[in-house]
Amino acid sequence: MRIRSRLTLRMVALTAGLLALSFTAVYWFEAEGRRKQFTQLLLNNARNRTIIHFEFEGANAGTNPFQEYRADVLPNAELYLFTFENELIYPNNSTPWRPAIEDVEAVRKNSKAHFSLSDGREMAGIHLVDEYNGLVAISVARDEEGLSRLKTLQNTLLWVLLLSLPLLWTLAYWYSGRALHPIRNIILSAKTISSTDPTARLTPTGSRDELEELVTAFNDLLRRIESAFQAQKNLISNASHELRTPLAAMQMGLDVLLMKETDGDTLRREIHRFKSQVQALTTTTNHLLMLADMETRMREGRLPQTPINLADILFKALEPLQNHPEFHHLNWRINETLENEEALNTKGDEPLLIIALRNLIENALKYGQSSAVGVYLTRTSQQLMVEVKDNGPGIPKEEQEKIFEPFHRGTHTLRDGAHQEGTDRIPGHGLGLPLSARIALLHQGKITLESSPGQGSIFRLILPVTLFT
Repeated sequence: MRIRSRLTLRMVALTAGLLALSFTAVYWFEAEGRRKQFTQLLLNNARNRTIIHFEFEGANAGTNPFQEYRADVLPNAELYLFTFENELIYPNNSTPWRPAIEDVEAVRKNSKAHFSLSDGREMAGIHLVDEYNGLVAISVARDEEGLSRLKTLQNTLLWVLLLSLPLLWTLAYWYSGRALHPIRNIILSAKTISSTDPTARLTPTGSRDELEELVTAFNDLLRRIESAFQAQKNLISNASHELRTPLAAMQMGLDVLLMKETDGDTLRREIHRFKSQVQALTTTTNHLLMLADMETRMREGRLPQTPINLADILFKALEPLQNHPEFHHLNWRINETLENEEALNTKGDEPLLIIALRNLIENALKYGQSSAVGVYLTRTSQQLMVEVKDNGPGIPKEEQEKIFEPFHRGTHTLRDGAHQEGTDRIPGHGLGLPLSARIALLHQGKITLESSPGQGSIFRLILPVTLFT
């Protein structure tokens, strides 16, 4: 069932239910009013006819005062009079029907009482406590006119309810269509969006309501998808370039070696060059595979759960860098205020964190322009932090977000005197920082950057503290 039909059905059901409830209340109040009014008539009839009965006691034979009293109000009312001993004194004991003694006692106990009889008649009695020795007077009659009016009201309300259903359906169907009209426009607009036009967006409704929020949220989603597609496209393009360039160079070098005779020294030199290119390809491929694995693990929620000590991780990350030509510029320390090793505990994947820290420190050594590089391990109440500080060229603010994108290499990677268009860059592939950032995210942490051109850069790897028992 379509939304419009469901919405129409619910609106009709709700409105019909409210009408039925309202009509029921009207009928109940009218029936209660009729009952109270007729009860009062019965009570008045019982009192007045009792008074007439005793006033005409001993009158001329043949006189019937009851026929003379308000015959137009309750013409068919019957009167029953009981003494304080529940003895029927009017009419005589031979009458075929009389009120039950239980009802008489109920009247005497409550002073007044009303009863509905099984044959449709109604009975009301009054206890004349201070008159006629505690006599109980009961009047019985059928409210033909009142019940007829009530029946007419019941039929009228029922027909109004039944006849209003088609009108309610028509109005609800029209209103639901009008309410859903913006949604239809959104659907038509969404159908025009294709994979070949990732820049297309939904047209705002201008209604400033939840539908406008839906359109805004959907357009934000489209923007994120477009960014993801563009990033994927750039990744594939850059990865193809990074892999194709060394492969082409290797193929060309091999062709040259095959075309001419080469002495042993030259051959060894070329083999070493090919080996370094193969190592660069292997590193690039491994980084790409690790990036893909990071995305998969984060999407599946497979977070590292192994207890580790961040100080140990830092030592292991520094160890392979001892052969780096700039290693002598490195200064590192752990905050002396930490009381014990447990203060540096967290959950993590040791090999991945070693890679993340090594990338940050190696970048600082590479771009530090042979100046001091500081590595500091400290902790706050909730976080562990490794700060890597260099005195390199710094990173412009407009590039600071992009450096965490795969294969992006900013102006800070240019050698001194090189131009933006040139190819004279410090060696690298633009995968180290993106990989480190994703490793931090996998550990529910982050990498922050603080940098200004000419002032160097500070990268901070921040991880949550974990207490182990």
